[in-house]
Amino acid sequence: MNSIFQTTLLCCLFTFFHVTLFANTKQPKSLYFKIDLKNNVTHFGHFDTKKRRLQAIESKVLTTYNEDDVMHIIKAELDSMVENPKVLIYIHGMWGNKNIVVKHGVRYFEKEYGSQNDLVIHIIWEANSMNVGKCQSNARNSTPFVTSILRGVLDIPNISPNLMCHSMGNYLFFEMIENMQKPQQPFEQIFLIAADVAMPVFDKKLDLLPSVAKETKVYVNKKDVVLYFSGLYNHVPRLGKKGTYVDRDFIEILDCTEEKEKGLKGRFSRHLYYKSCPVVRESLKKEINFSLK
Repeated sequence: MNSIFQTTLLCCLFTFFHVTLFANTKQPKSLYFKIDLKNNVTHFGHFDTKKRRLQAIESKVLTTYNEDDVMHIIKAELDSMVENPKVLIYIHGMWGNKNIVVKHGVRYFEKEYGSQNDLVIHIIWEANSMNVGKCQSNARNSTPFVTSILRGVLDIPNISPNLMCHSMGNYLFFEMIENMQKPQQPFEQIFLIAADVAMPVFDKKLDLLPSVAKETKVYVNKKDVVLYFSGLYNHVPRLGKKGTYVDRDFIEILDCTEEKEKGLKGRFSRHLYYKSCPVVRESLKKEINFSLK
């Protein structure tokens, strides 16, 4: 009888502390803009990560590229938050729109960057083709949608926005950078991670970055297996593998080649270090913290 009582008491105490701990843990609001090229619309909604399965709730459909529509939607979400809310926008790479990848991505960002951001916006574009050329075509066709989303966010006064792009998400960003010029305010920082961008494209558009961001950080791994094959396919070296020192005060190249990664996928591909490498993860959190002070 005593053992049953002790077990019950321990379970109650565990539940109490578990609930108390997580109740006091800051959880950012997670939103998404999902681009539907076939129907020429963008779906907007919230992520419900409290349930076991990731579900989209309160979905709306945007049928225009008007950045004002985006601004009003995001502003309505921010009105209930603290003054000068901190916003992180994430653009995924190839195959990043698969449901299981999105689910893990949302939970990862809430866990990793939840204490630093009030709102995390995931831009989901059609990148699930096995054909690299098709994904690149989809990225180019997505640029009007993504441009309106980013400009809509940057038109909102008194926020501190950061942008993070991974892999082919960087390709999409550089495709639209000319249309991003002179927003109401620039991003605090842009993080270009494992960028699947041709080096000549980067060199050509490099000096456009200051009008979009106060600072740009480029994370590079010279042993990146994915970008090695991308370079072979495109016949041009990629920024995330080849990137070297740039003599500009608004950009910094961070070489992650010698940093150790955890997990089979990370160690094999050398392409997921923003998640699989503790040193890079801490670096990103530190940079985001610094930019938001």
